Amino acid sequence: MANKKKRQRHLTLTDRTYIEQEITCGSTFKSIGSALGKDPTTIAKEVKLHSEIIEATDVATS
Repeated sequence: MANKKKRQRHLTLTDRTYIEQEITCGSTFKSIGSALGKDPTTIAKEVKLHSEIIEATDVATS
């Protein structure tokens, strides 16, 4: 038991920033999850939980 690797349970700010950048670039949850060592479902849940939907009426027009 002494040699067990402690598993990180939460996403860090760095992880979240990386996810945001990759989503903006069009990366998949699977590729992001692989890069971070997380399940793609974890990435999808994070995006769904923390994403904001901007409606057309909220966007300023020029």
